[in-house]
Parts: sequence; structure tokens; C-alpha cells
Amino acid sequence: MAYVQRAVDSSDGEPKIILFWTKYHGSASFDFGLGSRPFETAGCRVSNCKTTTDRLLLNESHAIIFHSGNLNMSDMPPVRFDHQRWIFYSFTSPVNLAPIPKFLQDKFNWTMTYRRDSDIIHRYPFGAMVASKTMRKSYGKTRPTANSVQRRIPHKKKLVAWITSTCPTSVRRENYVRQLARHISVDIYGGCGHKYCGSHEQVRDIPFNFFVLAFENSLCTDYVSEKLYTALENGVVPVVYGEADYRAYAPSYSYVNARDFGSPKELAEYLWLLHQNDHLYQNYFSWNQDYMVDRFPTDGWCNLCQMLHRPIESQAYSDVQRWWAEEVTCTSNYHFNLTVSNNLEPVASNSLH
Repeated sequence: MAYVQRAVDSSDGEPKIILFWTKYHGSASFDFGLGSRPFETAGCRVSNCKTTTDRLLLNESHAIIFHSGNLNMSDMPPVRFDHQRWIFYSFTSPVNLAPIPKFLQDKFNWTMTYRRDSDIIHRYPFGAMVASKTMRKSYGKTRPTANSVQRRIPHKKKLVAWITSTCPTSVRRENYVRQLARHISVDIYGGCGHKYCGSHEQVRDIPFNFFVLAFENSLCTDYVSEKLYTALENGVVPVVYGEADYRAYAPSYSYVNARDFGSPKELAEYLWLLHQNDHLYQNYFSWNQDYMVDRFPTDGWCNLCQMLHRPIESQAYSDVQRWWAEEVTCTSNYHFNLTVSNNLEPVASNSLH
């Protein structure tokens, strides 16, 4: 099971210059940093790169990065050089992103997004799970130990929590939760419920739950947000629902996939089974023997630096809009039925795919 690729080569010679042409939302440094130090801090094996916002360095820059949400057709580079790689950078799902201007659709050489078919897979700001033995320096890595989880179980007083700021949603996830809440207690924070959703309060309360719903508001290919990793790092079992193969993002028995159950009632019965059996519940934390949560992974930047040190190859997207918005699966809503199956099988101990 591969989660995040690690750079393995080293390179000398001139530093490769990466120019941030746009901001990433409000961040001029793309939440990574400027200069060469961020690559060193991240522990990149190929660190001979530097980032900049200085447009006077356009001519000598090796990569130009454009955030999809900050594109401005009246503010584009006046010239495009053959030695440069224009990079499409996005973490907004296609259903929530305006179409890319036609003028730019054939201008990008590389993609740097959360999607697994990107040229550079980048999991910031969502998070990633990495093998402990390959963990290098990073901005944040955590894992709940088996002892800490065992100590917390007697203090877990709540069954299921759902934290959401958006309600209603186009994919109608709130309908699924409404049905689930008919069969098991669900504390709802934020726009869909009556509990306060301040960042401090919700983080404080998370460890006191047995389960947290990590239900995505966009059901598009490979879209797995920070919800999964926030639960894992807080010693809670996430219940996931998304248009992704979650085995590529976390060990199989670190989460419960709602789509494995025929109905919300069937899911509720399984969650209740785990709640009633400490041994079965603790098996969902066996992953922490071999893996850690990296909440702010920097592998994408490391891999970008490594790629820039390779010989230049001719590559360009003829239509990056088609790749991003059409060559992708986006499900319109949460699917479930109200039938019930009582064929519930507990998770096997220490099972990882």
C-alpha cells in the first residue's frame, strides 16, 4: 500500500527557482515558505531549490505555480520560456471550482493536486499517513499510542460526532446523517446541528467520542480532506464517506467506511458493536505500530524539487480543464437505502492491507 512517495535522489548544481505567480488563497508563500530553507526544513533529499514571489526573476525561474482559485487573466506572465514548467495547483474539488479560462487550458505542463493521477501528488493541507520507518522531518506528525487510546476509552462518553460548517450540501450528506441519527446517538456541531462549532471546542471534544463522521462535501475522485486525519491524530475512529479508495490513504482497519454498509441502520449497528467491545474497538488503532499521521505533509514540494533537477522533457496538457473536471468521477449525492442486513463481522485484529 503506497500512501506518499518519498524523494530518493540527490542533486547538485544551480538551485531551481520556483516562482509563486499567484497567492494560495491569502498566502504569498503557499503556506510553505520562501527561499531554500523550507526544503531543508522539510528534510527533502533533493533540496537544491528555492521559492520566490519576485516577478523580476521570471526569466530565470524553472517553475511557475498558479493556484486555481487565484487565477487572474489580466495578471499573467508576459512571456513563457521553453525551460519553464507551468504548474496547475489546486485543492478545491472540480464541482466547487470555476472553469479554468480557455486561454490557459493548454498552457500547463504539470499538475500539483490531491489527485493520485497528478504529476505531483500533494496532500497539503489535508494530511497523509506515512510509514514510521520512512518518516522524515515535517511540520507536524502525530500518532496516538496504544496505551493512550486504552487510557482514553473509559473517558469516552459520546458515541458519534459530526462537525460541519456547511449545511445543507449539494450532495445531501445531511440526509444520511439524519437517517443514521435515528439508530445511534450523533452529536452534530455547526451548521447542521445545535452544538457550537468553535475550533477550540471541537478539537477539545473530539477525543471524547468513539467515532467521528468524516463525510466529504464533494464526492469527487480522490478527494479526501483533513477530516480523516483530524480524527486519527486525536485517537478517534473516523467513519468515512467519499469517492476514493481509502486504502490508498490509511491502513484498512484505521477507519470504518460507510459505503461498506447497505444502510445507515446497518452502519449504526456495527458502530454499536464496536462501542460495546473494547477489544474490537482497540483493533482500529493497531495502525499506530507502523504508521504516523502527517498533518501538514511537504512531500509534494520535495518531489517537485526533485523533478526540476531531472532532464527537461516535453510535456503539456492539451486541456487541463478536461483533465480536472471531466476525466474524473463526481457523484451527485450520498446513496443509501433503508434495508437492513444483520450480517455484521467484527474487524480482525492487526489486519492491514
